[in-house]
Amino acid sequence: MSTVQVPRTTLDFIAVAILLAFIGIWTAVIIRSWLQISGDGETQVTLSDGLTAAAGAITTLMTTRTASVLGFTITRIEDQAGVDLNASTLTAGLNWATRWAIYVYLFVGVGVVVNWLLLGAQSPEVVAAYSLGILGWLGGAAGVVFSTKATTDGSTRSADGGGVSD
Repeated sequence: MSTVQVPRTTLDFIAVAILLAFIGIWTAVIIRSWLQISGDGETQVTLSDGLTAAAGAITTLMTTRTASVLGFTITRIEDQAGVDLNASTLTAGLNWATRWAIYVYLFVGVGVVVNWLLLGAQSPEVVAAYSLGILGWLGGAAGVVFSTKATTDGSTRSADGGGVSD
């Protein structure tokens, strides 16, 4: 039985489409949030069920995919003898689509968190949910970025390769 190879250009197109959909959906959420704010400062902005579902679904896709690929890449690097886990080896282990997914996820996430903080109680629930999700995702990423690893001489080194201590 032979396996079917999907052309790289098709996969690249799909990756770009997902990233553009993510940006477009969250741009629509933020714009609609600002267009519908009430003068009383209390009434929560309501979004259509379709926009809420699309934002939740695409965010779940981006969150789980970026986190899992990062985790698998870190594990693969740590399993290689003689290879230190640092920013350059991690970046080298990720393809362009994953790197851009992480950049887009973080950039949009910061925009959504700012939106959430500025609108406060008026923010749609999906904005609050994504804001909490991105903060949790950043917490997990910080665990990798700021982690320490024992070296062969017994000292520890931070994940970025610096900060040797005994």
